[in-house]
Amino acid sequence: MRCHLSCLVPVSVPVIKKSPATEVVEDKENVMWMCSVENGTRVRYRWFQDDRPVRAGARHTLSPDNSSLVISPVRKEDIGEYSCVVENFISKETSAPVALNIFYGPYNLAVKSDQGLQTGGVFTVNPGELVFFDCLADSNPPNSCAWISKTNNATEVLMTGPRFEVMTYKLAHTEEFLCRAFNNVTQKQDETEFTLVVANLGTGKEKHFQEGSAASPLTAIVIVSLIVIICMLVVLFRKSCHPHRVIMNIYNRPLTDQKGPHLSGHEDATEDFGIYEFVAIPGRAESTLASNRSLAGLESAQDLHTTIYDVIKHVPETPSQSLLK
Repeated sequence: MRCHLSCLVPVSVPVIKKSPATEVVEDKENVMWMCSVENGTRVRYRWFQDDRPVRAGARHTLSPDNSSLVISPVRKEDIGEYSCVVENFISKETSAPVALNIFYGPYNLAVKSDQGLQTGGVFTVNPGELVFFDCLADSNPPNSCAWISKTNNATEVLMTGPRFEVMTYKLAHTEEFLCRAFNNVTQKQDETEFTLVVANLGTGKEKHFQEGSAASPLTAIVIVSLIVIICMLVVLFRKSCHPHRVIMNIYNRPLTDQKGPHLSGHEDATEDFGIYEFVAIPGRAESTLASNRSLAGLESAQDLHTTIYDVIKHVPETPSQSLLK
């Protein structure tokens, strides 16, 4: 056992080669991979595609020692980076990855447009529009595209290129077209048909847009009107009530003005001074008696036709009488 291990030579970093060295065409060409090491004994080989193990199969053939791998024929799914791992009982090394590029397609051909309404293979667009169509496919290298009109079972090539431009005002109500994609390297082609319908799509959308546009200015007008009304109410309130002045008057008014005794209305006799005339009306005894009662506080009222001097002199004198002198 010791002799067995001592006789082993560690492996060196492996190197892989691909044949042919150029790109290959799917379903037409094969690829051979070869892995080699300069140093190493009792070496074992393993192959990986994008870090996934490659095993023998219907299109993958390995040599007896696994040092070579043949893919026949190549397909699109074989695209990736390949590496070789070598090892023995005492060492292990991995090669640098090498890419495999394959020409393929076209696959999954489809016509797309960002305009109008698409339902399956039917495109509905507004009249008078300039409409663009793209012919898309999974292909390496990119395809050559031809846009073809189909009328009464007859075909006519309208233009070539990946994009198709259509002026709808030049078309009838319904037209049928097809896009043909061709890969110049693989010599494969594919085509897809589509129908173009010219109809007015803007009625519902434009109405909705106009309603939304009208609602927006109306909302703005209502908001501005409310703001103006509120501001006017605030100004009127301040002018009529003067809340600031009322508050200041309450705090600045003297205590005697804020809290005082109840006034009967006759505390200041000076307010009662004036010219009074008492007239005796014949036959109105009740009125005379009422007048006599009103003078009950005086010393006597023998003569109903008393003078102004008599009325004044019976009013109690107060300090404010000096203002009448």
